[in-house]
Amino acid sequence: MVPQLIGPRNIRWRTLDEGVLLSEPGLGTHGYEMSVLFLARGKTYQTEAGLPVIVNMLRGRVTTFDAQMQRGLYASPCKQYDVASYRNSINIRAEDDALVFLCSDRGSPHTFAPTGLDAQWIQPAPDCYRTDPKIEVDDIRINLWYLTPNKNGGIHNHAENQGHNIGDRNAQFVEWHTQLRGNGWMVKYHSQDEGSEYERIAMKIGQAHPLFSTVRDGVVSYPLHAYVTGHLGALFIAFEDLRIS
Repeated sequence: MVPQLIGPRNIRWRTLDEGVLLSEPGLGTHGYEMSVLFLARGKTYQTEAGLPVIVNMLRGRVTTFDAQMQRGLYASPCKQYDVASYRNSINIRAEDDALVFLCSDRGSPHTFAPTGLDAQWIQPAPDCYRTDPKIEVDDIRINLWYLTPNKNGGIHNHAENQGHNIGDRNAQFVEWHTQLRGNGWMVKYHSQDEGSEYERIAMKIGQAHPLFSTVRDGVVSYPLHAYVTGHLGALFIAFEDLRIS
């Protein structure tokens, strides 16, 4: 069954073939064009020729094929969400029904204003911007964040309502992030004091960090953490999976 798309008022599925659907229009910013891909089991999709692409797994299992190799990618709620980047076009084959968030790199990284989807940048905190509204598909919410250079995005653990998550569907979620532009780190803290840092994970373009969350008896918990940018600032994706199991 094809999941419903919610969020920007002009987002919709475009049927490319039976069992192959791509969200349109794409969300564009900083040289990327991003879309949700649904593939029914056994179906295939080829990304645009000549463009680097980042594949973010949301649901299911796929195999990717490029000129050099094939690779299996997988997503399991609350446990694993594979991310892979490729320098050129790839074929994607669904081993199970699959949902993927594709980020095609068209260059022109200095374009800031969102294009395509009816979305805009809002500023929930000084020098921190996120796209609004969020895309939502199959209980996964997706939005982009941009933080200016040398910025701590705010130490938090999702135990209390955060300003950027308040809404009528502010539920528990499992969160992860994929780096698109710039440089930065996901940092863990013992307290709200930046000096209490105890772990720092470099965020590299086309990669995501290990999950910080733990789920026990239906309750999601996080260590205190923050995204901290380097001298380039950073553009990254925030994924929030509401399907807690």
